[in-house]
Amino acid sequence: DSIASPTDDTVPQFGCVRCTNKFYSAVSMGGAEGRYADVIFEQKATLARIVDLKEGKRPVSGDRRIVVRIQGGESFDVNSANLSVTKDGYMVASNPKQITESDSVSEKNGTHSV
Repeated sequence: DSIASPTDDTVPQFGCVRCTNKFYSAVSMGGAEGRYADVIFEQKATLARIVDLKEGKRPVSGDRRIVVRIQGGESFDVNSANLSVTKDGYMVASNPKQITESDSVSEKNGTHSV
């Protein structure tokens, strides 16, 4: 069963962005080993809505299994003005600007580094 209609505004949604390159390195952070990430991603992201969510168990191991179907939505612009990184390392975009056909990202620089 679907958890809601794909156009329902109450359906959880999240942004998806394509990472074109990434580099991870170990660094010292307060005497402990931490990780540093240099990530290069496209300036165009897409909203995705959860269409179907099912939880179950894996047939052999019995471990938890989650199956999620998503549906792509509108594209939005990703840039340093609307980006931040959470304490846990997640990239978050605030007040994203929807991209129209005339704002094609391919006409811009195409990638952005954080």
